[in-house]
Amino acid sequence: PDPAQRQAALHGLVEYVLPELMAATNDEADLEVLGQIVKAAFEVIKGAGPNFFDGDNLMKIGAWIKTLHHDCVARRAKRNELRHDEDFDEEQGEKLDEENEHEEDFMAQLAELTGCLIQGHHEAFLPAFQQLSLPWSQLLQAECNDSDHQAAICVFDDVIEFCGEGGAALIPTLLPVLITYSNSEDPHVRQASVYGVGQCARFGGAAFPPHQQAAVLALTKAAQWPSKESEPELRHVEHLACDNAIASLGRICQYQVATMDVRPILPVWLHLLPIVGDVVEGRMQHAFLCDLIDQGHPAICTPGNVAKICQIFAILIKLPVAPPPGQPLRSWILPTKPCRPAWWPSSRTFRRTLPPTSSRPPGPPSPRSSAKSWPPFSETRLLVRLGS
Repeated sequence: PDPAQRQAALHGLVEYVLPELMAATNDEADLEVLGQIVKAAFEVIKGAGPNFFDGDNLMKIGAWIKTLHHDCVARRAKRNELRHDEDFDEEQGEKLDEENEHEEDFMAQLAELTGCLIQGHHEAFLPAFQQLSLPWSQLLQAECNDSDHQAAICVFDDVIEFCGEGGAALIPTLLPVLITYSNSEDPHVRQASVYGVGQCARFGGAAFPPHQQAAVLALTKAAQWPSKESEPELRHVEHLACDNAIASLGRICQYQVATMDVRPILPVWLHLLPIVGDVVEGRMQHAFLCDLIDQGHPAICTPGNVAKICQIFAILIKLPVAPPPGQPLRSWILPTKPCRPAWWPSSRTFRRTLPPTSSRPPGPPSPRSSAKSWPPFSETRLLVRLGS
């Protein structure tokens, strides 16, 4: 069939399957089955592609998600009430804890489904999101658990990133919350929050500078967060949280240059590079560093920064990650213009300024391990740099 026929067949399939899935949740009491239905609906919506649904259908889907969200919160509240019964025992408590864990997974599915609609329809989803804004914002309250915080923050991160001016209008309200949770003990919450702060810097315009100091302090602390997890999966999330915090500092310097003085922040950001875990964020931030070097930016291009810049590039060259297709490695991680700025020392001086070989960590280290040769930025040093 030609593309028009395929599109018509896809429309017919989605219009048949999705309403059936949505209706199937009305009387379903089994949480596991509910999760499978929502998962199937997610796959249908994702497979339909961007801008597939019109405004009326988006409103219907939004109302459906709101109902599922409300029911999930109500079920958990009812379980918590059972804990106050006189006959409540430990065995019942374990069962309720297990059921609440399933509810947390279900809420995460709803967040993923909401994010899929936001990323696929951008501003067109905002009218439908109006009915979801309050339910998701309620999960940002301090008394909610870490899983709820992560789910809600991920949703609002997507709104800020993909919903244009409508999403940017939420930044004055959301940014203080994201800054607070940027130093959460939970690495999942921390990662989602620091990423959101970076998106606020990118799209927030003049709404961001009033929160500059708090944001830089929180991001710098998150970027240097000590590893406490023993499980490999959680360690990986911790590394991503560090990478996203560094990237968000870079976004402040990159996108807020017209509204505030970013020169005190640039050395902090440089000190925390490179980003070796999150490849996408790493490419963007290292390309930004190359641009600053090409420009001879006075906050970056100083003799005192030579050793750090060389350490960053030395680590990046060793990374087992290929550059984008058609681009040579040098154009990917190094400045595109062959130049030797005036501030760059002679070869003899350059070799003396390098850190001793024994102090270099073996292989591509994480941002925290690479920082061992460089003293961490304390809150006092940051406040001095920021002029407070």
